[in-house]
Amino acid sequence: MTRITPIRMVADVAASTAFYALLGLDERTQETSRTWASLTGSGGAVGLHIASAGKSREVSFQVTVDDGELDAVRARLAAHGHAPGAILDETFGRYFEVADPDGCLVQVNEVPDDLSRSYETEESRALLD
Repeated sequence: MTRITPIRMVADVAASTAFYALLGLDERTQETSRTWASLTGSGGAVGLHIASAGKSREVSFQVTVDDGELDAVRARLAAHGHAPGAILDETFGRYFEVADPDGCLVQVNEVPDDLSRSYETEESRALLD
């Protein structure tokens, strides 16, 4: 089995681990050190690796939560001092954006339970027609 794990270069592994835990990712503590953390969720994983400010590379990605959880995740982030943006409603569902401790923008999506087709695929097809 092959598993792909995106690696996010961060200035502070502990602060970033705490942030991504607020998004619902679980730290694999047996793999964590002062320079590395591995976090997993039901839909994937991310690795956090220490990097000096000059060598940090930004990777944008999205986190998807279950229908009905978006407001709670946004409130949890705000309660811990992060500044999530307003919740927006799009064809694929609702979402907001929030910066992690290094300023990397993370899009947090809520996908409705009744989403039976890929709106992104349909929108892409419509743009190409």
